[in-house]
Order: sequence, then structure tokens, then C-alpha cells
Amino acid sequence: MKRTFKGNLLTVLQKQLQFLIMIVVSYNYVHSLFASGRYAFIIAILVFIQLNCTVKKSRHEVVTKSADIHQNLSDSTYILQVHNISLGIDPKAGARVISFSLDGKEQLTSKSIHRNYYGSTLWLSPQSVWSKPQPPVLDVAMYNGVIKKDYLHLQSSVDTVSGLQFEKRFWGDLKDTAIHIRYTIHNISKEVKCLAPWEVTRVPVGGLSFFPKGSDTPLTKSNLPVLDTGGIIWYTSDKSAISSSQKLFMNGSEGWLAHVKNGVIFIKQFPDITHIQAAPGEEEVEIYANKEKTYIELENQGAYKCIPPTEAMNWEVTWYLRKPPENLHVERGNSELSNYVRRVLNR
Repeated sequence: MKRTFKGNLLTVLQKQLQFLIMIVVSYNYVHSLFASGRYAFIIAILVFIQLNCTVKKSRHEVVTKSADIHQNLSDSTYILQVHNISLGIDPKAGARVISFSLDGKEQLTSKSIHRNYYGSTLWLSPQSVWSKPQPPVLDVAMYNGVIKKDYLHLQSSVDTVSGLQFEKRFWGDLKDTAIHIRYTIHNISKEVKCLAPWEVTRVPVGGLSFFPKGSDTPLTKSNLPVLDTGGIIWYTSDKSAISSSQKLFMNGSEGWLAHVKNGVIFIKQFPDITHIQAAPGEEEVEIYANKEKTYIELENQGAYKCIPPTEAMNWEVTWYLRKPPENLHVERGNSELSNYVRRVLNR
């Protein structure tokens, strides 16, 4: 305790000394410019404030009203910190989200799991038109990033093949302890482009995924085993039950998809759409398990629309991470689990 007190006292004294030195330097500088020292001290204070602000602005970190945003000089990744939630984005890999954690507990898969399919990113739907691989300029190439006053803005280069350009905007919400993401798809071609935004988020195998069901049954091509009860669709990802690549295509309701593992609930919130609004052969909510049993994809899609030349489409989603109460049992069919998510979203 004594060492801690002494260390804190020295830190305070050092800051006070720096303050006084800057005041003296500012005063001497201003006094040398004016023959009379009548107003020199007041002007010196103003000069000090300006210098202090300039020093703070010169740091490679921006502290906003909504979140702490900075860029790591070592690997160029951007970090958004909202209370105990941290989000990492790699501008060199298509502005992909490579980390999302609560108190240091990582929720996304890394490149060590799969060299191409990891983290979370924006794709184009339907897959029958925008088949794999997605346009490299939009999906894996370098994005230009700028830290604004209260958000992070990233922009792709113009993709002359697809005729599109992506923008991704990230900002934090201190009140709700959440991360907001706004995707913008620009049509820079001379043709109408019809598509739907598609957020693909990869998490490790294991855990429980669930969402409110919509009015329609799953598409017939769905082969992912789920439990349909109480108006909620439940999927437990178990390696022993994955014999091949499996996927669910289904319309949801309420506009959310949740996943819980290791005492953390990951909630994705998005604009709710109907089956008719979905892209051809796709659905609002899709869950995919790869045959190698290494990751699960939590996928949500926006409405299928046609974008005229020179115009754009905006789509916004919100991410939450929460530690549920200890007495909340994580099991399929537990309505208290889905009700907890609704309380987080104020539903």
C-alpha cells in the first residue's frame, strides 16, 4: 500500500510540475512579445490551454463521447472500447471485424481456425449471383480508415468488376454498452445492381444459438437440426452431431439473433424483414456449420433491393455482449433465456 501511495503521489507531483513549467514558459514567451506585462499572465494561460489541446490532438488516439477509438501502430488494427467490451477491425483485410470480446473473453474465430473464413464481414447476397469468392476488393483488400469525432469510418476502393464500393462505419454506445455498425453499398456503375446486405459472423463450434421464428417454415434446402419450441428456434452446435456442412435458412421475427457460450451472450440486432423481402434463395437468418467442425456462422441479411446507378444502400446493425445472471440456465427451450435477450433490447 505504501508503494502504491508513493507512486501515485509522485505521478501527481510530476503532472503539477509540468503544468507550472508550461505556465512559466508561456508567460515568458508572451511577456517577450509585449512591452507591458499587464495582460501577459492572462494571455499566457490562453496560450497554455491551446498548447495543451494541441498536444492531446497530436496523439494517435481519439477519445470520443461514445467510445474510445484508437489504432494500434504495430499492426494497424483499429480498436473500439465501450466499457468492458472491445471490438477490433483489420483495415488490411477488408475492414473485417477480427475481435469482439467481453472482459477479454473472445467471441469470434481467428485466422488460425481458417485462413479465409474468420471473424465477421459484409457479403453480397444472393450467393447464387455473388458466389464465392466475394469480390476481393470489397472482401479482403485494404480499406482506407479515418477516426472521426465519434466514429470510425472505413472505405474500400472502387471495385470495377462488381461496380460497387463499400463503406463501414463503427461507433460505440456508452448508454447501452453496444457497438453500432452501418454498412453502405455504393453503386458506382452505370447499371442497376440488385442485392441484399449479408453479415457473416463466425464463432467457434460449441454453444447455443437461438432467434425468434417468423411466419414461414425453413427453406427446403435447410439441413441443420434445430428445435422449434415456444416461438424460438434453438440450435446447439455439437461436433459429434456435425457429419457434413449443414445450414439453416429461415425467416425470423423481432430482428435479433443470439449465441451463448462460456458464460457470455452475443446478440446481433438488425432490421426485421419478411420472407418476401429476402433475396432469392436466401433468408433473413441463416446458421451454418462447416464440415470440418471448426466454426459456426451466425448470418443475418437485409432486404433485397435494386440500387440505381450513383445511388447507395444503407444497412445498420447493433452488437451486444452480456454476462447473463448466474441463475439463468443455458439450455434449449428455456424461455427465460430468450426473454433475457428481449430485456437487453428493450423488447
